[in-house]
Amino acid sequence: MGQEIIRRESPIEPGRRSRLWIYEDVIHVLKNNNGTKIVEGIMLNIPIQKVEHLSAEAFSKMKNLRLLKINSEKLPEDFINGSMQLPKDLIRGKVQLPQGLIYLSNELHLLEWHGYHLKCIPTNFQLNKLVELRMHCSGIKQLWNGKMNLDKLRLIDLSDSQNLIEMPDLSGAPKLKQLIFRHCTRLYKIHTSLGDLKQLIRLDLNGCKCLKSLPHKISLEALEIFDLGGCSRLKKFPEIFGNMSCLSKLCLSETAIKDLPLSVEHLIGLIELDLRDCKNISTLSNACCHLMSLKILTLSGCSKLDELPENLGNIKGLEKLDVSGTAITGLPLSIVYLKNLEVLSLRGCVGLSSKSFKSS
Repeated sequence: MGQEIIRRESPIEPGRRSRLWIYEDVIHVLKNNNGTKIVEGIMLNIPIQKVEHLSAEAFSKMKNLRLLKINSEKLPEDFINGSMQLPKDLIRGKVQLPQGLIYLSNELHLLEWHGYHLKCIPTNFQLNKLVELRMHCSGIKQLWNGKMNLDKLRLIDLSDSQNLIEMPDLSGAPKLKQLIFRHCTRLYKIHTSLGDLKQLIRLDLNGCKCLKSLPHKISLEALEIFDLGGCSRLKKFPEIFGNMSCLSKLCLSETAIKDLPLSVEHLIGLIELDLRDCKNISTLSNACCHLMSLKILTLSGCSKLDELPENLGNIKGLEKLDVSGTAITGLPLSIVYLKNLEVLSLRGCVGLSSKSFKSS
């Protein structure tokens, strides 16, 4: 019924409707540049193997556009399962802008554009009303220069944007809650303004293989999830400064870190610590034994780790401990105090002997 109400706004010309979601209608409006200020929302799903070319002025007349979503249709299950082959350059549908893009509405609240291939967003586009920015698999190299007024911005997701090299100045986005740069493999520079994000809940840098360092100190008091898994060049985890009691999950798997700072003991709300495949870790900091909320500790694949802290038993709430594939030759006597331990994985610990399990 709602769709019919929208259609009746302009039965003949879709460019005079407030919302556009039918593929043929959206393409008609964008290719003929006959959108109007009446259009407030556009949702476009590009069919697989389809490439649509738009002019630089495709959105120039839609001054009140508040929602723009351009995505590719999902791949068929047969392709995902490996039983179907498609040409690599035409696997997913996409929009091409041969002359670039000169305009986007300053009224945009949500911008989601999968495969946006340009290196930046229009320089005259004001982001002060934007709430969510999602641009997976984009060609963006740098989002913006300098400080922007982003008071309403809550989420930035640039996952799989292979050309992104640095995180922009985020000091103008004090209410940002989620910052997601998963698999941005060329990202190497983190702006110091990251430490100003007092409302940030999720920070996801998983798979950022060129990332070598983070700010020396962090104090993200609202942070709940911090994912650095797969940051294979990251050698040092920053000092914890101030209150970060909300952090419940810290993933450092496959990083190059050698140890954790003593200040990690301030993460009093930490539930899960993932150090899987950290090949440079040879000892586990005693500070970890002060994490009384910890339930899951994953150390599998830490091939240089040859012992566990003697006071490991202090982590009374620990439920799962995975040390498979490590070089440990024994277990600390205090392990008998882990009354809540449900899973203990020792697979591949070739240095262990039966004597290792004798208690005092």
